[in-house]
Amino acid sequence: MSDFGQPSNTPPAAAPPAPQWFVRIEPETRGPYTAEQIAQLVKEGQVTPDTPVVLVGSQSWGRAGDQPMLSAIVSPFGRSGMAQAASYGMAGGGMGAAHSMGVPPSMSFGQAVRTCLQEKYVGFEGRARPAEYWWFILFYFILVAVFGAVAGLFGAIFGQNGAIGIAILGGLAMLGMVLPGLSVTIRRMHDRGYSGWWYLLLVVLSAIPLVGFIVLIVFIVNMILRGTIGPNKYGPDPLG
Repeated sequence: MSDFGQPSNTPPAAAPPAPQWFVRIEPETRGPYTAEQIAQLVKEGQVTPDTPVVLVGSQSWGRAGDQPMLSAIVSPFGRSGMAQAASYGMAGGGMGAAHSMGVPPSMSFGQAVRTCLQEKYVGFEGRARPAEYWWFILFYFILVAVFGAVAGLFGAIFGQNGAIGIAILGGLAMLGMVLPGLSVTIRRMHDRGYSGWWYLLLVVLSAIPLVGFIVLIVFIVNMILRGTIGPNKYGPDPLG
């Protein structure tokens, strides 16, 4: 044993190896992969929360989403993954690390409106994230409310002719919203992995009593849900 105050010749303890998992990606078992590598597979759409995984040294297979050390990485909205990524040795940081773990980058109200009205006014190709769709829907209803309020005000001040004039302008504005509204809806369906023709079918079915209400609920739920993780046949994942 070394004297007090003198350096010890004992080498420092080696850091424990990073955990690794085998992943079942049909029709084969792949790996082992580190958490960082699994995050990349999630980004590519090869691993989901339901993908079977097993920790190296263990015999118990389970869902990736049920693994304490992987749940935040494979979850589409796993915002707690930033802290865990540092613990598991994931490289990078900021939004780059967030993207690799499926944390959706934000899209502001202004960005969504600009995308729909300027960049993709009649852009039916590609995919649209949920924020892009719902911000535009909010913009549409705000526009309707503003024109309604202005028409009422003009009607009170200038009479019926004033209200009719604003109503005509509002009608033209709403007409101008048809194409961008349709295109962002089609892109949102693409993001979910559906053809835009399904929207036409939903419109037809919505005219049927009772069935229309059920169709509306199904449609709204699909517009809320996250799109397919990673690229699909309609384009790259808008959430990165």
